[in-house]
Amino acid sequence: MIRKFKENFKKTFLCFLFLITGASIFLALASFNVGDNTYFKYDNTISETNNFLGYFGSTISDLLFKTFGSIAYIICFFLFFIAIRIAFGKELRWYSIAFLPLTIVLLCLLT
Repeated sequence: MIRKFKENFKKTFLCFLFLITGASIFLALASFNVGDNTYFKYDNTISETNNFLGYFGSTISDLLFKTFGSIAYIICFFLFFIAIRIAFGKELRWYSIAFLPLTIVLLCLLT
């Protein structure tokens, strides 16, 4: 019984972890503003950030947009997909996780 509890707790924890991470990255990307302070561009005259997640969200969204462009939204959908697979009890295989970098590289080359 303890073994089943540990297994279910692990599944629930991983599902929520991927879901919250994907949702927070999506929220940061959706509320991205070019005028916000980021790690790479800081202005003392700007006192507030317009990003929903604050300075952290503006930094993450700026990094993802400068690195991948609009393809960065794929990361959010991939994390949601993994969370749904875990929630429905599907096994995560290596090729479902290895699909993300290959997809991002191919989409960046095509755009």
